[in-house]
Amino acid sequence: MIAEDWAALCAPIGRFDRIIVLSQTASTQGDARLLSEGRAGLAVVGKRQIAGRGRQGRVWDDSEGASLSVSMVVQPSLPAAGLSLAVGLGIIEACESLGTPRLGLKWPNDVVERIDGGRGRKLAGVLIEADQSLAIVGVGLNVSTRENQWSAGLERSAVSLAQLGLEIDRPTVAAAVLAGVSRWLDATPTAIGERWLEVGTLRGERCRFRVEGRSVTGVVIDLDKQWRLVLEADDGTRVRIDAAHAHLEEPRPVGG
Repeated sequence: MIAEDWAALCAPIGRFDRIIVLSQTASTQGDARLLSEGRAGLAVVGKRQIAGRGRQGRVWDDSEGASLSVSMVVQPSLPAAGLSLAVGLGIIEACESLGTPRLGLKWPNDVVERIDGGRGRKLAGVLIEADQSLAIVGVGLNVSTRENQWSAGLERSAVSLAQLGLEIDRPTVAAAVLAGVSRWLDATPTAIGERWLEVGTLRGERCRFRVEGRSVTGVVIDLDKQWRLVLEADDGTRVRIDAAHAHLEEPRPVGG
């Protein structure tokens, strides 16, 4: 097991002037909400998280301490969809700075491995919750899980930094994530959109979305100024997909 020096997170990093490391937590999201005192700039890191949650009610469990769980309290300058993309890009920058290449952003909030001709496994997810004028940004990132350690059903859909060839301690990953997210929170919408064109994994893919009760299939061609995916549907129309009202059902290659 790699030694972990959590004391390295005592000093401010980027936007975050208060960093709290908890030995165990039910949810870093809940703790960040309670401990923020209504001010941005707090980051809460959990060494163990036993009741974490993801988007759309999913569970993010880290009772074994093999992943990074961190929640950041920020003053958002972007709507939730844009904020989610910015945070995802910050995670990608952090991981690439540590030596993990070929990562992509699967709209709206998953960091995945980028592979040719298939769907990349999920490395990290982002959950954003409103707290009055602030946003609580939760990040779960798989760090040291091995191939034979995933829960049933996750071995084909999830991946860790260790599986991607990066043996590293969680405090170092946490520091890189806080720095990367800080930088991308200061980025312009134009910069975020341009970077998405480089790393967005759905661009050019034929996908099926469930949008307000109906199924829409087509090729993802762009991201608009409201952070919606632009889909060229099979019937020739262009449909704008809002993350708050849509669910990605099945990405598949063009012509597949």
